[in-house]
Amino acid sequence: MNINNLPILEQIFQLLPVDDLKCASAVCFTWSQVAFSWPCMQNVQLKVAVSAFDDGVVPEVLETTGRRFRHVCLRVDRPIIDQPHRIELISEVLLKFGESLESLRFIWEVEDEMFDLNSMLTVLRYVPGLRELTVEDFIDRRDELAAVLPAITVDSLAGLERVKLPHSLMDNEQFNLAELAPNLLHLSAEFKGRYPWEAIWLLSGQLYSLSIRTETENNFQPLWQIDPSSLRRLRLSRLCCDLGDINDVKLDDARCFFFQCTAITVLKLELHVSLAVIRVIAENCSLLRELLVYDVDDGWQLLVILQRLERLTSLTVAEASFEGADSDIYQIRLPNLVELVLDAIYLEEPTKFFIVLDQIVPNLKFLQVSNYNRFDSDSYNLDILKSLFRAKLQSLDSLTLCDYTCAFPSHLLNYLNLLPKLQELELAYCSLAPWSRSAIVPGIKKLIVDTPITNYQLRKLLNVFPLVSRIEVLQAEDISAYSLEELSRITSRCEFFIRESRSNE
Repeated sequence: MNINNLPILEQIFQLLPVDDLKCASAVCFTWSQVAFSWPCMQNVQLKVAVSAFDDGVVPEVLETTGRRFRHVCLRVDRPIIDQPHRIELISEVLLKFGESLESLRFIWEVEDEMFDLNSMLTVLRYVPGLRELTVEDFIDRRDELAAVLPAITVDSLAGLERVKLPHSLMDNEQFNLAELAPNLLHLSAEFKGRYPWEAIWLLSGQLYSLSIRTETENNFQPLWQIDPSSLRRLRLSRLCCDLGDINDVKLDDARCFFFQCTAITVLKLELHVSLAVIRVIAENCSLLRELLVYDVDDGWQLLVILQRLERLTSLTVAEASFEGADSDIYQIRLPNLVELVLDAIYLEEPTKFFIVLDQIVPNLKFLQVSNYNRFDSDSYNLDILKSLFRAKLQSLDSLTLCDYTCAFPSHLLNYLNLLPKLQELELAYCSLAPWSRSAIVPGIKKLIVDTPITNYQLRKLLNVFPLVSRIEVLQAEDISAYSLEELSRITSRCEFFIRESRSNE
């Protein structure tokens, strides 16, 4: 049994009658031999909470295990500073896996207390060989300043290559990222102030990937001063008012910056970007393979500009408008594009758009259309989907339809047969509307339903997609949603996976 099927196994055990416990024990033993073998354990995360230490439960379990964990998640839900017993237990856990431990996820969840820098640094002293660090602050008091500690010592972790940090840590002026991770290669950070830029300046020139998220207006200007020559991946999120005005002098800064981005292959701009800046990017970033652009006024002109990027294989367009098309759109060609995501876009003529799209992107393999319910109009929503299906995209083999504000119109399921090569389908909606029993789509081999469904709906979906070889469904709140008989029937037909909602990932 695949380790990803753990929710199914748990469900089976809870549904077994008491007199079957002996059988359950045998099943559990066999499964554990597979699930806890070294190949399976490589990607399993050990989750530990400080509150569990008070009962001594976690150390007792760890004393008897011979497993080697590469990933540990430490949830700090109780204070550890000035608590020697808790620190000692944390050190036992981390030192036990010291040789194999590669990544640490540090979650701050102490109720009514701000993120404590000293607590994190204390924990990091027990993982000197750490390669990856993720810090999460669930308390997140944005409007309060961190307390100034009397003395802070930041020990360098020479092997630390990848970090993901919240604003409560990045904006703390007693924290020095460049000192903690002098050999950092991948940085993902959220911050509000100007202080973190100093560390980014020091690390620039060696960073392979940089992801910055800030909500502070005019906090983007320092980016132009970093050295982007080593960057392969750049992601900028929610940056206000810096690239929006084509008459802004910062356009020249952007031109100079992207001229130096000679190695960049992935660029995600989750902010308003003018077409002038996109043109600068297309002229200078010739190696670009993946691009995300946001808030584009003229979608057709965007596609015209992107023809310069001959290596572009993946494109995401969010908050864009495709209106006023002229005859020139029939000349646009993006022959190497194989993945396209259309998120919250407006189509003046949906039918024309998808017909032309099949010509513009002749080798399109994956298409996602999401958040299209912009006007709460049933006629517009149906027009979007019908136009997509009727365009008969010739090369499309994977389709994702997503909008959590509405139900999927299941009476359109038969329209999927109009897509000649479609094999993979994902539906992510608030629910599935009822559909006709006559709907049959034999071409689908993989089905993902990121939508709460009933046992009855699951049976009906198996009838709609008779040749499906793999199904992934959303984990049900009710443990009895899928009966043992149903699970047995499904798993005899195809691979069956239960997982958490992708919208929460």
